[in-house]
Amino acid sequence: MTRICDSLPKSTHYVWRLPIVSLLALVTFVASQTELDRSRQIELEQAIEENQERLARRQHQIDELSTALGDTTQLIERRIAERDGVAARLAQLQIQSDRLNREINITERERDLKTIEIAGFESDLQILNIRIQALLINLHRQRASRFGHVLAQVNSFHELQVRNYYLSLLAKQDVEVVNQLAATLLQLGEAQADLRQYLLNLEETNSELAKNQIALDKTQTDLNQIITSLETTREGQLAQQQAFLEAQNNLERNLANLDQQLEAEIARLIALEDQLRRQAAQERLNDIERENLTTEANRIQNLIYNLTASPPNTAGFVMPLNGGRIITDYGQNNNSFIAIQSPIPNAAVWSAGAGVVADASFMGVNDGHMVIVRHSPLFFTVYTNLREPEVTPGQQITQGQRLGFLGGSSLQPNDLLKLFVRLEDPQHGSAFVDPAKELGLFSP
Repeated sequence: MTRICDSLPKSTHYVWRLPIVSLLALVTFVASQTELDRSRQIELEQAIEENQERLARRQHQIDELSTALGDTTQLIERRIAERDGVAARLAQLQIQSDRLNREINITERERDLKTIEIAGFESDLQILNIRIQALLINLHRQRASRFGHVLAQVNSFHELQVRNYYLSLLAKQDVEVVNQLAATLLQLGEAQADLRQYLLNLEETNSELAKNQIALDKTQTDLNQIITSLETTREGQLAQQQAFLEAQNNLERNLANLDQQLEAEIARLIALEDQLRRQAAQERLNDIERENLTTEANRIQNLIYNLTASPPNTAGFVMPLNGGRIITDYGQNNNSFIAIQSPIPNAAVWSAGAGVVADASFMGVNDGHMVIVRHSPLFFTVYTNLREPEVTPGQQITQGQRLGFLGGSSLQPNDLLKLFVRLEDPQHGSAFVDPAKELGLFSP
């Protein structure tokens, strides 16, 4: 072989070497990729094992708390149930308050647009009034004409309208001015009626919001009194700690089957789309009904595509809170999240990366609303303690898009975000991992 190669021209040596070099590069890439996948698999397996150990420690802690409470367990449980009931009423009042504020914002926008529209009509009327005055003056000058003396007696626009027969005798352009003025007056009247209704709705909504705020303040006071009474006794403190640990267990159990929940939602949407298209195919429907059903079916089809297609790639991640500071690390106190504190209460929460909203739902008084974003088929970020979210399941979102605002929980501070990262792998398992590490988040 050496002799054959030596006997070939020097340029031919490169022809032999190129396939060998390419093959070596391919083998090296495949080996490195396999090693990378294997490394990721090992990390996931370690995370699964850590999750199981953490759950075992947490359950042991709950059992110890239950033993420590002893005979007072039932009494404390009733007090905790009372606390949660008041917190639930507070959460509902917060949701109602958010809804009322949204209605007020919409009504105010409509009011402002209607005010601008009325100003436009009034401007048009001023111009038309000048033209009508000119028309009346011209009629007075035409007294000598056959009908001039009749039209000349008209002193107002209303009188001119009453004489419908004589309007037909006017020039075409004059008739257009009169009709245009009549239409503008009608539109102005309708716009003014709409504005009065908007102002009435605004007043009613503001009144309802004020009553809601009074009820919200009273409920918050009641909740604070119950929590204070619990904090004054060791049993109450232990019971609250136990309740929070159990709530975290429940949340993690709900998040443990993200892939199954997603599959169930996709199946529900597919069935709904099929039902809508079958309804749209019925012959007895009119065109408007068929178009509405088809439009809704297309919207559902788009949601299905978003939930099943690969989400947009994310180049790095961002802090979900402006000026956020990590105050609770992953694994601290056996938790599976990091707690990020905002410098201001009720702050906006931003998506750490681009993706698709997999879920947006109310998790209860402990965690408020939750939003789950799927950044890849196996990678999810989870945000809790939100007020009613601004995004919906199946919606594609960009990095840094606002998901909602903090303050959805009645039992957690309104400046605190709990952030989870969960990896889903059908072959090797699923686990919560450190969000700070996975997303590259650091406190300022």
